[in-house]
Amino acid sequence: MHWLTTFDLFSSAMYSDGEFALNQYLPYTLVPFYPLFNERGGERVERNQADWEVWIFVTEALAILTNHHST
Repeated sequence: MHWLTTFDLFSSAMYSDGEFALNQYLPYTLVPFYPLFNERGGERVERNQADWEVWIFVTEALAILTNHHST
């Protein structure tokens, strides 16, 4: 459920604060939706390491944004 909160925080920061630099990372927050709607018994989709590295970057950016908004 953290990914949905992350998407909401990023999109609200983008549109309310004009932080449009976050736009390039917003689609990565929706990746967890895929397994929810994937056909059961279908071919397994493997994610490469680049997705993980982007997720780490997004998580760190979210922590920075959260600290910035709390001050």
